[in-house]
Amino acid sequence: MTPRRPVPTKSYFAEKARQLAELASEEDKEAQLSERSKGIKAVRARPRKTIATAGRGNSRKSMAAKPRQTSALGYSLNSAIAISDSSMSSATGVSDSSFDAAGTSQSSISFLGQSSDESRDLAAKSSIAAAKAKAKQNKRVTRRIAATSDDEDEVQGGSEDESEQDPALQLAAAVADLAVADEDDATAIDDHLDGLLAAVSQAKPKAFSTVIQQLRASKASTSQRRLEKIGEASYSEVFKISSSRSNTSADSDRQEALVLKIIPISSSSISNNDNEDLPYTSPAADVEREIRLMQLIGREASVADSFVSLRAVHVVRGAYPAPLLQAWDRWDAKRRVRTGEGAENIRPHVLGRQQVYALLVMTDGGMDLESLKLRSWSQAASIFRQVAIGLGKMETKYEFEHRDLHWGNILVQAVATTSQAHDDGGGLSWLLDPSASGVKATIIDFTLSRARTSPVTAKRSKSVEVLHYPFDDESLFEGSGGPQFDVYREMRTVTKDSWAAHCPATNVLWLRYLVHKLIEVKCRNLKVPKGSDADAQRELRSFDVLQKAAARLDEAAQTLLNAAPPKRGPVAGRKPMHPRARKSVLPAATIGARKGRATMMVTPLQPAESETKAVRSAADLVSFLD
Repeated sequence: MTPRRPVPTKSYFAEKARQLAELASEEDKEAQLSERSKGIKAVRARPRKTIATAGRGNSRKSMAAKPRQTSALGYSLNSAIAISDSSMSSATGVSDSSFDAAGTSQSSISFLGQSSDESRDLAAKSSIAAAKAKAKQNKRVTRRIAATSDDEDEVQGGSEDESEQDPALQLAAAVADLAVADEDDATAIDDHLDGLLAAVSQAKPKAFSTVIQQLRASKASTSQRRLEKIGEASYSEVFKISSSRSNTSADSDRQEALVLKIIPISSSSISNNDNEDLPYTSPAADVEREIRLMQLIGREASVADSFVSLRAVHVVRGAYPAPLLQAWDRWDAKRRVRTGEGAENIRPHVLGRQQVYALLVMTDGGMDLESLKLRSWSQAASIFRQVAIGLGKMETKYEFEHRDLHWGNILVQAVATTSQAHDDGGGLSWLLDPSASGVKATIIDFTLSRARTSPVTAKRSKSVEVLHYPFDDESLFEGSGGPQFDVYREMRTVTKDSWAAHCPATNVLWLRYLVHKLIEVKCRNLKVPKGSDADAQRELRSFDVLQKAAARLDEAAQTLLNAAPPKRGPVAGRKPMHPRARKSVLPAATIGARKGRATMMVTPLQPAESETKAVRSAADLVSFLD
């Protein structure tokens, strides 16, 4: 991999601005000389100074390479400025060229001119007018760049409380904006983005750095809100913009925390992730499907509390903004200290300034279940109940299947317990009240999900659209090291590789995974509930809910997998999903229950319970628990 070149300093761009100003001055001088000349022959005979000559007369040393000399004997007044693409690339530090020892740019400014033995006064006047127009344009460019230039002494590195983008990178972006691609080429490049742009009501990608600055803007002060990286996935980076409080006590003036999921988009309709030196990218069609699923869920008020809320979506283009890279570096450093290993993803700066991203702006759902420490059986049962209810409702109405509901895709937020669980005659409705259980669960990440775009109750149509992931990535089924990889293979078994078809059994498999994670991992150190007081009874009922759900889901999974074609191997005798649970598959008489602790062994169903309706979907499980 070619070593990454450092970002050019601010003085480099200030010098570029100075040279453009000199160029404009030279054009003005030439125009004045032409006007004062008595004849066109005198104008043609007078030797013209080049920008290189002017540069030598200036006491300040230029950081830019001297302009290339041309072989023409004369130059017309309508000279064109050619700025090579390598200069534009140097603004973001992603080109293959590098700075020399003196820090000079690889770009060159050349004069291309025409000469003629005969010329008329009218042509001379036209040339003078063109020169004046070019001079004015260069002055505007000079002011644009110089307006954002500061002294190098004022450069500050990234810090925990940084509030503004590095000025050097702002200057780099400003110069990069000067590179204008051919209109036909730009249209061809963005053809694969048509569906994605239409889904978010955009005509073209926005500027990446501008969108980040707007999202971080604070109503309470001029400083920008704190930005931190909070996680990563194989195809995305996840950042959080902290909430802000105003000087007033009104809740309407408070800005909520936002979570940004940033997904690099492949440069064509098919993702090419063969280059191990670059971050993974996603096809625009896959990202469009995820966005449409989130928009579909957002329209359902009945499940709004169970799924993450999508606040906005932006399709952006540009170099990765400095505040995001600084947050990425801090997260990487903290991870190295804590675990001895840095980020699994490649630092995204290598993608360059022409990279397109989908930026999903969502509400903050809290900490992922994998990292959370649960304190009671009530919290565990409440999380499971909230997830099952939300999944069941969407499954019933839109034939929704999540298909990737591992504990990293379930967020949990602590909620102040402002109300006591009411006595509902042994019912479980209080488990759905976060203010009673103290936790609120949120389902996220619909990359692999499946749903129809119209409700099941709507009039049947042959053109019903189904959003689904084709599961054409074989590596999903080859993973090891966790029970979630077993679930991927089990999904392939029950769906028979027909991923567009509705198969609610996939929800059953993931709910089974979840309940075992809660019992065997998150609650393994909790005692078996005992006592007659209200809190103890609530804990006991929560414990029973999880035990019954696990037993019912184990039975359902075995039935569903045994009914599938046996090409994947028999289900009977397979290992349990979690290594710590392997002893629990033995009979109770063999191992017994641990004294004073909750056994990881699932309580068998009573004969009367076994005769109830078989669980084949999330909705069936909810009915069983009710």
